[in-house]
Amino acid sequence: MPRVWRRSFRSCPPANRVIVFVTWNDLHSFQSPGGIAHAASWAEALESADPGGRFVAMPVEPIRYLNDQTWRYRFFRRTGVFVPRFDDAKTFVDSMLFSSALFNVAYPRIRELNYRFRSSGALFAKIPDGTFESNFRMLQIM
Repeated sequence: MPRVWRRSFRSCPPANRVIVFVTWNDLHSFQSPGGIAHAASWAEALESADPGGRFVAMPVEPIRYLNDQTWRYRFFRRTGVFVPRFDDAKTFVDSMLFSSALFNVAYPRIRELNYRFRSSGALFAKIPDGTFESNFRMLQIM
């Protein structure tokens, strides 16, 4: 890191430091135009706020860690037998990872084979047009 950058970074007051961490999941997730417009309106409101004001972010929907006990959970607690979920294929596979040691070992190998033999354009066919642009716009707003 250049010496000038370190010196200028240290001179910033702690309230002005923002760390943004972006991963692949953040870049390929679709951002709706409404979400981008909402973020832009918040950014404009913050820029126009008085310098002494304070911004506090609060979640719209509070995080809930404990769900209601299901029959599957109660059955597992009584008998030790885990019944996987059968809602759809992905949910079944995800729940099987926790119920079968053999499946937990075999599933990553099966997934690797799928990635190896699928077509080269399969990934980008799943990502809607404009996704990367909208995500970089969201980063610009931040």
